[in-house]
Amino acid sequence: MRLTLLIDHLGAGGAQRQATALHQAWVDQGVDARLVYYHPHHHFRDALSDAARELVTFLETSGPIQRLLAVRRYLEEHPTDVLVSFLVGPTLLAYILDGLIRPKWRWVVSERSALLSQYRPMRRRLYTRALTSCD
Repeated sequence: MRLTLLIDHLGAGGAQRQATALHQAWVDQGVDARLVYYHPHHHFRDALSDAARELVTFLETSGPIQRLLAVRRYLEEHPTDVLVSFLVGPTLLAYILDGLIRPKWRWVVSERSALLSQYRPMRRRLYTRALTSCD
């Protein structure tokens, strides 16, 4: 089983630590797991050890359309059985990609704290649809 954990841009904070710890736990258990991080500013790359950095795929992107295309290209080149979207941005991206890429994967959403009231109405509606579409 191939598993891909998708995370977007955040500062060098708790979400990156949680994502890398989750990814490392899967690798330690022998799961074919990949951590894919997309954003032009890789704030937490320098905080990783060389061994940990080798396990992370950094996609270089400059805008929302480019991010969508880069992640789509990555998933087409590296098929996955399970896609885990970590936080809101990757969840919305996975929701869009779910309709664009065939064959489909099992899709799991991982969220630290989703306060829907903090999002604009359109983003809130899309996020709610994404949550109801995932596995």
